[in-house]
Amino acid sequence: MAATNSASASSDTQWALHYLQAVKVWQVTRGSGTEVAVVDTGVQPNVDVTNSLLPGADFSGTTGTNVGNGHIDIDNYGHGTGEAAIIGGSGVKTLGLAPGSTILPVRATDGSGDNLIFGVAPAIEFSISHSARVVNLAFGYGHNDPDIHRAIQDALDHDIVVVAAVGNYGSSQQYYPAAWPGVVGVGAIDSSGNVWSQSDTGADVALVAPGVHILRDDNQGRVGYSDGTSEATAYVSAAAALVRSAHPGWSGPQVVAALEATADKPAAMRGAA
Repeated sequence: MAATNSASASSDTQWALHYLQAVKVWQVTRGSGTEVAVVDTGVQPNVDVTNSLLPGADFSGTTGTNVGNGHIDIDNYGHGTGEAAIIGGSGVKTLGLAPGSTILPVRATDGSGDNLIFGVAPAIEFSISHSARVVNLAFGYGHNDPDIHRAIQDALDHDIVVVAAVGNYGSSQQYYPAAWPGVVGVGAIDSSGNVWSQSDTGADVALVAPGVHILRDDNQGRVGYSDGTSEATAYVSAAAALVRSAHPGWSGPQVVAALEATADKPAAMRGAA
């Protein structure tokens, strides 16, 4: 992430919020009453997310599997903190799309990637048992891990919306968990509505969202810009939280269907059947 010295947290200066017509949406809901689990590198408390954090847990293997307190969580890498800010940032430095939502920080990796496979399944199960309504999975890997697949299916069976990044490789290769049925795979677009050149494509992409030059917080209290399908995934998770807040009686599949039915096609796809 490229750091910047200052930021003005508003939908006017964060192009993604303007593109997603956040101000209109917030007249209906800001996401209150909806819990989003960020299964990632942890969430470092900062001015934008600390008030929305729930008690979380650490399954990264670096500090054991003890349940921790989300308000003193550790994010040595910064990825999870950025995801949380995009979803539920309060607007002191950056403003999230669902600023009224609550964030369940579940650390599945320290950022090295080596322990990700082992940490994801228990992290998802923790999310299920702690009332998450949306699970944000901004990562991918190239093989079908049965334990993680079972955990994701368990989440879907508990009526949770599961959102995952499709990858930043500019290919159509399948990456999990986005490739599994029922998971909302997310690609990235730029401010013109064009698919980002490094966003993966193909049948696993259910939705695209802003993922280029996205303002977000990091784990050191700074703000800056970054690109990726991870950022786009956070926006889709936030959108799912908004729908769940506005329609608490809707099932997970109904929420996903509504998002897909109301989404604009990327500029390159407009006019396609």
